[in-house]
Amino acid sequence: MGANIASMYAGVRPERIAQLVMLDFVGLKPEINTDASVAMGNWLAAIQEQPKLRTYPDHESLARRLMAINPRLDEKKASFLSRTTSRMLPDGQIEMACDPWHKVPSPTPYRAEDAKATWRKIEAPVLMLIADQGYVDQRFSNDYDEYRSRIESFSNVQVITISDSGHNVQHDQPEQIASALEEFFVRD
Repeated sequence: MGANIASMYAGVRPERIAQLVMLDFVGLKPEINTDASVAMGNWLAAIQEQPKLRTYPDHESLARRLMAINPRLDEKKASFLSRTTSRMLPDGQIEMACDPWHKVPSPTPYRAEDAKATWRKIEAPVLMLIADQGYVDQRFSNDYDEYRSRIESFSNVQVITISDSGHNVQHDQPEQIASALEEFFVRD
């Protein structure tokens, strides 16, 4: 979600962005025939209650969950992530340190044409780090024309494929990410 938010901001306020990095994102693949009134109804239903995150009895349980959903994580990385990306609740339970509202569906359908129109307004150089086995691959590997159309919406873009990686490229291949970032952010 970070790349989506950052890229929309960069297109709406291009004068405020010097460089933009997007990790494994070139937009959502919209559902066919999404009805705006249905999306709004789903959103209204979802906001009736405070969304909750899954809790874990301890950091080790969270680490096991992280490894279960990402087989590329070894125990050392999972343990590190379980301690640095979580928070302890007053009852001693552990939950991810993120905003539970990110689980709530959008009140409006995602429109790729709207996203591409906004991306065309980005003036800053853009670095896209695409996981070879991530969301972009899952969403667009069978639709190369749509993938190209989205990439070409950026006037100054560099695309680097991160090998042996799923969507969480920063967890799977931190060294590849760091190297790409260091090269991109070097200024003359």
